[in-house]
Amino acid sequence: MDETDLWWFYTLLALLLALDLLLAAVRAGVLRLSLRDLSRLRETDNATFHRLLDVLRRRDPLRLLVQLGMLLAHFFIGGGVLYLAVRIYHLPLNDLGGLLGLLVAVALIVGALEWLLDTLVRGRPAAIRWAVPWAERLTALASPFGRLFSRRAEADWLLNDETFQALLQANFQEGRLEQEERAMLRSIMRFGETLVREIMVPRIDMVAVEVNTPLQEAVDLFIQTGFSRLPVYEKKVDDIIGLLYAKDLLPIWRDGRETAHALRNLLRPAYFVPEAKKVDELLAEMQRRRMHMALVVDEYGGIAGLVTLEDIVEEIIGEIQDEYDLEEEIPNIRPLGPGEYLLSGRADIDDINEALGTDFPSEDADTLGGLLLTVTGHMPAEGEAVTIGGFLFTIRKVDQRRIVLVHARRLVEGEAVTPAVSEDVHEA
Repeated sequence: MDETDLWWFYTLLALLLALDLLLAAVRAGVLRLSLRDLSRLRETDNATFHRLLDVLRRRDPLRLLVQLGMLLAHFFIGGGVLYLAVRIYHLPLNDLGGLLGLLVAVALIVGALEWLLDTLVRGRPAAIRWAVPWAERLTALASPFGRLFSRRAEADWLLNDETFQALLQANFQEGRLEQEERAMLRSIMRFGETLVREIMVPRIDMVAVEVNTPLQEAVDLFIQTGFSRLPVYEKKVDDIIGLLYAKDLLPIWRDGRETAHALRNLLRPAYFVPEAKKVDELLAEMQRRRMHMALVVDEYGGIAGLVTLEDIVEEIIGEIQDEYDLEEEIPNIRPLGPGEYLLSGRADIDDINEALGTDFPSEDADTLGGLLLTVTGHMPAEGEAVTIGGFLFTIRKVDQRRIVLVHARRLVEGEAVTPAVSEDVHEA
């Protein structure tokens, strides 16, 4: 090999290395971005942000092309270095130790360059702006690979639950997300799958007024509860005939214009929805109808509960405390110490699983109280305990026909539970 051929050979190796580093830069600047990086880019460069989203919707073919390109570059770089070592620098072919050491050295050098580039590019807006045009070109080049992936997977990658949860967990562990931010993003992710019956105020907790109630009693009820609207029923709660607004009632009460049908004349139409309705659909309908409250009906037409606009918003951002909420109100899940919790009987099973790290089934019950009733087969008394999935649940408070408060403690491996206070029930 003469000097000209050798120069071309070195040039080819340099081009292969440049290609490898270019693909590594696209991987770092596009395919390995965190949610915080995306949020920062949206605030600083909205145009690049939308171009990036368009690339990420087709990220699977792009990722395949990047990985394949880097793999081939590594192969030919390693092969080229071995060729130079044997043909030009006369390294003996039977010197396996020398050849292997050379390959390891090349791999370490290339790996170090890729790591350095990854560190310089990832999360930096200027580097992302540089990487996006290259990613667009590579995405167009990778379009034939798109047939290997379903159209739904390409379009909905951001909504893939497994990928999204893994991304949230990784960013939380790296300190890029606060606990509240992670909880909110998870709530948004689950929002489209949440049913109305999972967030409604159950019938037993509803505050309603009978249509023949005197004005003074109705006013007292508004003052006592702090609510701005109440459902009105005739004879029984299943017969809701409308909604009563405090702003409609107070002027009549102030002027002393009470008549035999005072409340009935003030009623506004009630909005009824099935308990199996999706929460996101309900939110859209309530916005369109300008409604703040909906009555939830079960499959038999009876009233199952009610849901307000505030309940829907709280499903995303968490509990909202207003001036009428009791400060001492206990949250649904209250950590007491390592492996120890005070739980509301109304706590959602999915929230319990997330907080306690359990996997309780939610097919037969939506709440912790429902789960305990299902596994015990009866209404447990205060002080009664049951073990489920490695936790000891002790009933702290029972109110008539429902479980109000439960103490939960994670059992130490091998710990025995006193039979007198516990029935061992395993997870379904």
